[in-house]
Amino acid sequence: MGSGGTFSAVLQPVVVSAVTDTFTKIGVSSSFACGIRSADQRLMCWGSNSNYKLGTGNTTHSHIPVLSADTETYAELNTGSTSGCGITTSDVTKCWGYMSGYGYWIHRPFPSTVNKYMFERPLPVDGPALRPMAP
Repeated sequence: MGSGGTFSAVLQPVVVSAVTDTFTKIGVSSSFACGIRSADQRLMCWGSNSNYKLGTGNTTHSHIPVLSADTETYAELNTGSTSGCGITTSDVTKCWGYMSGYGYWIHRPFPSTVNKYMFERPLPVDGPALRPMAP
């Protein structure tokens, strides 16, 4: 994943084909990954795009990192099995992909604002299963 090849399992780390891009943070799941690009804090994702996991607004898979449909800059990032969430540099919580929300499952084709008071900060390491905050 991310090496520009096929979507197949690898048993060792591989270099991500991102031209000259570097990332300040990376979130990885079993089928896709996202990173915050160092140069401009924009969100880039790669891998399987079923259920809009790459945040591009479509379901086209990508072997290399592609910019999300969101032009905001990000400070935090986390990915789960079918979705991702991040906190922008303006302190807005956004999520994308296929996730549970308000008691039902929803598709978010691109990063969309969610009520940040429903989630803990920093984003938990277990992905989109964001836990409600304690009262």
